[in-house]
Amino acid sequence: MSDKKDSMKELNPQIQTIMIGTRTLREITIYPLSLGDQLKLSDLIYTVVQKFFIVREKEDISFIKDVLSIIEENIDNILKLVVDASIDVRSELTNDQIVSIAEIIYDVNYDSTKKKILNLVGKVKS
Repeated sequence: MSDKKDSMKELNPQIQTIMIGTRTLREITIYPLSLGDQLKLSDLIYTVVQKFFIVREKEDISFIKDVLSIIEENIDNILKLVVDASIDVRSELTNDQIVSIAEIIYDVNYDSTKKKILNLVGKVKS
């Protein structure tokens, strides 16, 4: 199985793995987003942020419930973009593990692209 993972990384070095689980750990693969999926995720994040600011205006305890609901509604959609569709990882994730997955998604799909764009802009200016 290790040979398969190594060969996958040779095909696409952006593929990452992470250990998940609450009682026993298992490794899952996090895939980079395609351009289309990156646009979907950006739209999803925009929608979540919009809802968050609408919910934030509430001054009662339902604010917490609404924020948790927003996260719950969208976590599966995000995971489906980066994890094999055949596995249900949500029931196995801890809060720390989902944050680690979010960091991988950001680093692989947004941060490296940002650096490349800034480098390209620097080349164009000179």
